[in-house]
Amino acid sequence: MFLFTSNNYQSFRKFHFFQTKKVMIKHIAICLLLSIVSAQIPTKLSELTIKDPGFTSLASNFFKNQQKNAVLLTTFGVTGLDSIYQISFQNNNLSKPQATAFDTKSIWPNQADYYQQYQLIVEAGGFFPNPSKATGDINLYQVNDDGQITSKIKVSKDKKDFFYHKAILVDLNGDGLPDILAARAQKSVLSSSGELIWLENKGNFQFEEHLLTNGPDVFFIFVDLDNDGKQEVVAAQYFSKELAIYTCQKSNWSLCNPTTIQKTLIDNTVGSLFNLELTDLNGDGKKELLVTNNSASGNGQVFIYEVPDNYNTGKFIKYPIGSTYKPSLALLPGRGAPGTASSFSLSGTKYKYIIVSGDDAGVVRLLIPQDGSFNYKEVIVCESKDNNTIGEVAHGDFNKDGFVDLMIPFYAEGKVEIWSFKKQQQEVSQ
Repeated sequence: MFLFTSNNYQSFRKFHFFQTKKVMIKHIAICLLLSIVSAQIPTKLSELTIKDPGFTSLASNFFKNQQKNAVLLTTFGVTGLDSIYQISFQNNNLSKPQATAFDTKSIWPNQADYYQQYQLIVEAGGFFPNPSKATGDINLYQVNDDGQITSKIKVSKDKKDFFYHKAILVDLNGDGLPDILAARAQKSVLSSSGELIWLENKGNFQFEEHLLTNGPDVFFIFVDLDNDGKQEVVAAQYFSKELAIYTCQKSNWSLCNPTTIQKTLIDNTVGSLFNLELTDLNGDGKKELLVTNNSASGNGQVFIYEVPDNYNTGKFIKYPIGSTYKPSLALLPGRGAPGTASSFSLSGTKYKYIIVSGDDAGVVRLLIPQDGSFNYKEVIVCESKDNNTIGEVAHGDFNKDGFVDLMIPFYAEGKVEIWSFKKQQQEVSQ
């Protein structure tokens, strides 16, 4: 039996205290490690040197014969011609990216999206800061089974000083041919305007233009917002500073025109709108609008809007999330922040993560869901030197290994970086 004396009792207390403290410190360290791991922060794997990288997007099964993905990248500059690249990975190794330019004579391409069902790339371009690039266009690129570009077809007709920021392929009239739905905008010192147009596919890559309505200018989505079987256009309007819904009053959008399209205003209080998506962020079976504005004054932010059952009469509840963004060199034309915000799911998580490009604020932030009530922890993934521009971040499973990857374009630094959640997801699964 161990007998306590005054001396050994004090010694025991000290020993017990230090042992307990060590256990507590170890426990806290483990908890911190688990919280970091469970947050699943991406790690950088590689980078490529490319001048003026701007917008990126995942091109699923771009190499059809090999069933391999690619990432499309556009570049743009105030002067000179611009380029579009496809980026692939040697042996599906994200540490070995390689870029191939398939168009070196583009004019300020704001978008390049691949539609694997048609094996077509849609590119929309032009921008107002340079008068020589203010009149934009829409082009289609045909892609063969080996991922090679076989032709470029200009499908839009020039409208002076109107540029395109978003165009999608969709069969609007049900004839089996992919049409184009696009927003275009005009900006001058004294005025600005936006138009939503339908380019009807007449066959053999001949397209006829139809004006559907005025209003949409920079970004829009074509979605069934209220689950009634009909599509609506939800527009993030930059110049008119409105988030709005456009509804076709006919049975088919191809039958509509400016007199038969109804507009419903969601919000006009957050300044210039830039980007949006419709997605179920908190796993409750209802989709929300994920939206960014683009501000030069430091109040740029990400917003979530809950969609009411009846969008004509119900209220869209708005949640500002994360920190605000302020661009560097804010006085220059076209400067603003943030850029795009997009959501994605990670294995083992109920709620979706959100990746935000700071655009001219020069930062990429990850919003990590804490619950189903739109509370997020914010983590800085990376920053550019001197807060210079970072373009649109692509996300998805680039090499089909089951993990989410990111491609981040550092515009001013002339590089793109490839990041992955693979290491963190593996640690969580273990």
